[in-house]
Amino acid sequence: MENFIQTYLPNVYRMGWSGQAGWGTAIYLTLYMTVISFIIGGLLGLIAGLFLVLTAPGGVLENKIAFWILDKITSIFRAIPFIILLAVLSPFSHLIVGTSIGPNAAIVPLSFAVFAFFARQVQVVLAELDGGVIEAACRTAYELYTKKNLDKVDFEELRGLEGIRSATIDFNGTPVKIGIAHGLGNARKLIEEVKNGTSPYHAIEVMACPGGCIGGGGQPFHRGRMEVLRRRAAALYREDANKPLRKSHENPYIQQLYSEYLGEPCGPKAHKLLHTHYIDRKEVIGMYIETEKSK
Repeated sequence: MENFIQTYLPNVYRMGWSGQAGWGTAIYLTLYMTVISFIIGGLLGLIAGLFLVLTAPGGVLENKIAFWILDKITSIFRAIPFIILLAVLSPFSHLIVGTSIGPNAAIVPLSFAVFAFFARQVQVVLAELDGGVIEAACRTAYELYTKKNLDKVDFEELRGLEGIRSATIDFNGTPVKIGIAHGLGNARKLIEEVKNGTSPYHAIEVMACPGGCIGGGGQPFHRGRMEVLRRRAAALYREDANKPLRKSHENPYIQQLYSEYLGEPCGPKAHKLLHTHYIDRKEVIGMYIETEKSK
């Protein structure tokens, strides 16, 4: 090993293993700064991420001011390059550890950088995820069925990226079971249950793409990275949370469409025009294949 370092890394070899400038000391100090900042920043990020979810619009401890402040702090520290963060936090490092140079001083800005990264990751994971069409449908169906105003419009139990997700929604004392399938293979399983008469669901949402449209062909390639889908979904939910209209049936254009053309919701005309009807296309596909073969 020593011969290898001496041959291929002569400058490192001349520094020696020990001593203030030794490469053994450098390795130790690197690990020291990394591990300590990871622990401190990770704990702070975990707490911050949790409060980002709790204080967000629709959260358990909803507080728009607290959420805005924490969100902006997290975004700022994530955006600042570390070398600039090192200089900006130099006085604060001196205040905390008594010096602005050396490994102990570096732990302070490193912890802030880790904190911001962890906070956003925790927020994204806890905010989880999809729901989309079926969640919007439940917002409207709840009020149409119960004739009561729905105050908490976020059905977080419908969000997630599992292949098949089951959830039960309380419609003012009436349990409504929802099934959500990601991918056509999982959709087939739910369809087989319906055909066999064993399906427990009142409503089923099928998403051909993982995560729904956020993972579809119209989006930039995510290359199977689920973290990308989580970030996309979290961004959409943040947008939705800040919208003045969050229930489909309160949209004035939808109201106008029904009042002037479709008539009563779920009525004959709306049912005829808005519901999809499927036919067996095997014969048509077979004719097409035979035509192609004959060319």
